Amino acid sequence: MSSGTAEHAPSRVSTWHPGWMGVVLGTAGVAVAGLVDPLPSLRIDEAVGAALALVAVVLLPVLLVPYLRRSLRHRDAAGADLAHPGLGALYGTVPAALLVTGLALAQLAVIGWLPTWTAWLVAALMAVGLVGAVALGIAFFSGVIGKEQVPAEAMTGAWFIPIVVLVLVPSVVVRLVALEPAWRSTSWLVLAAASVGAGFLLFLLLAPVIASRLVTAPPPPSHQAATWWIWLAPAGAGGLGLLATARMTGVAAGGATAEVLPWAGLVVATGVWGLGTWWAVFAGRVLATTSRASGGLPFHVGSWGFAFPTGAMTALTVELGRTWDAPVLQVAGAVGFVVAVVVWARLAAQTVGAVRSGKAFAR
Repeated sequence: MSSGTAEHAPSRVSTWHPGWMGVVLGTAGVAVAGLVDPLPSLRIDEAVGAALALVAVVLLPVLLVPYLRRSLRHRDAAGADLAHPGLGALYGTVPAALLVTGLALAQLAVIGWLPTWTAWLVAALMAVGLVGAVALGIAFFSGVIGKEQVPAEAMTGAWFIPIVVLVLVPSVVVRLVALEPAWRSTSWLVLAAASVGAGFLLFLLLAPVIASRLVTAPPPPSHQAATWWIWLAPAGAGGLGLLATARMTGVAAGGATAEVLPWAGLVVATGVWGLGTWWAVFAGRVLATTSRASGGLPFHVGSWGFAFPTGAMTALTVELGRTWDAPVLQVAGAVGFVVAVVVWARLAAQTVGAVRSGKAFAR
């Protein structure tokens, strides 16, 4: 009887959770936070960033294989997850992981830890990630619109993932051009600006919808705690994207515009950082209350949604602190990096434990 049950038990590939690539996304995001040098008087931050980038590079193909196998062998199950208003958005972690891993590799090359030909690998990762983000985002939201009624509990910050990933493109492009000056052209600038429009502006359209759900419906349960924190990702990654786009546009325009646009981008990015900071305090209070009420926040694959937003906001804080030459922001960036590493380490330990026990593969 038991052997028959085991024989007919679903395989891990058939029930593979679409959020698993969040492990790579979060790892690469914290790596980038370390590689932008939040502790300028030390080298440990870049060493930690390089180590985490290596972990992301190793995990990327390992975790990508089950996605590919499932899409081929269990197409109906994969399609059902993509059409699910709660799970489908998590497929956005796949192209996001490609883009952020590429960003980490590009930054490693910029600081001289990797050869300049790394730009070709980064460009390939960006191309696949960009096309994948557009395709998955359109597929997911087309399915959501086609439903007669979307449950309130399915409308969470996870919906930002398929679109916000696009704001990472300018941050990658600006490093590609730095590594390969011969690639400098207005085509890159057009791609960067269009990606910001498709990512950040769509976030501004979607944010009121998700905020309305938080105000008018019961709060998300404790196992969706990370969806509160995900709001920091559009702020952090969006601010970095706006900065990169403004700087590239200023260089391309020349003249007085070369000075005005970067400063305008800096001011706007700082405003976005303010939004992220306010939300971090607000979400932190909500999460503290939720944790006390439920006896702690349960771990599952979606808990990796705490890692990338923390890394993205840290990277933006470091960049703003350096550009404004503001000691307060510089200290905040250093503290943010330490917090990001602690968050990553805790999630990594919980993941290893859950994998060993098999709980990580539960749906």
